[in-house]
Formats: sequence, structure tokens, C-alpha cells
Amino acid sequence: MSTKRHAEYKWDAKSIRALRQYMSLSQQQMSERLGIRQQTVSEWETGMYEPRGGMCTLLTMVAERAGFKPTYLSESEAPNWHAHPLYQLNLKPRALKALRQAGIETVSQALEQLAKGEDTLLDIPDFGQRSLEKLKQALRKHGLIY
Repeated sequence: MSTKRHAEYKWDAKSIRALRQYMSLSQQQMSERLGIRQQTVSEWETGMYEPRGGMCTLLTMVAERAGFKPTYLSESEAPNWHAHPLYQLNLKPRALKALRQAGIETVSQALEQLAKGEDTLLDIPDFGQRSLEKLKQALRKHGLIY
């Protein structure tokens, strides 16, 4: 039996949603993987409830296996946004998956593509105009574009 301990994360609404989006899963898919109801995932993501005990451990194990690091930035850390993964911008799972498949995983990589022109992003399969607008909205929110 392994005695390896997993890091303990604080699983709040933002970190649970970020994990699900990082894994490009719907709430239903996430619930099936965890063996819980979809409504429970929704309640966690809205902050109505928080996971406890064994479910926190399970979320931590799933996060570690997926390579997810649940970190969030305060407003004072905005200049460092460039190095952070795109999932922290809270984009839709389908958009994140499309960008990841195109090799774009960080905010900095997305900004580079945007600087080349919107068409470079729109040429990515499954990344449409709505996804582009949501990406630009998130980048504006953090002061990365105007």
C-alpha cells in the first residue's frame, strides 16, 4: 500500500469550475467521473455547498493526475497573467479544448495569436466567433488588451 500523501487544496467554487474546464468536461461528465449527481457539481460551482472529506481528496487526486494546479490570482498579480494557463480565464470547455489542440495553453500564447490577427484564432477548428469574443472579454477584464 502506497503511503504517498496528496497535497491538500482548498476546493471552492472557482477551483472546482476551473478543474472541470481544464479537463474540458461538462458538469454531467464531471459528475459521472466522480460518481456523484450533476446537481452536486452545480451546487459546488455556485458556492451553495463545498465538497468535504473524501470528496476533497478525490478532487485533489483527479487534479494532480490531470496536471491541474488550482491557483488564483489577486488583482495585484495582473502583470503576471501572461504565464498562466488559459483555463484560469474561465472560458467554455469546448473553447479551451480547441485552443489546447492548437497548442495554445497559456495566456501569453493566446495573446501572441491575437496579435497576429483574429483570423489566426478563428481558423482553429471548433473555435468560433463567440469563443473569440469571450476570450477577448476575459483578456480585457484582466487589463491585457483594450
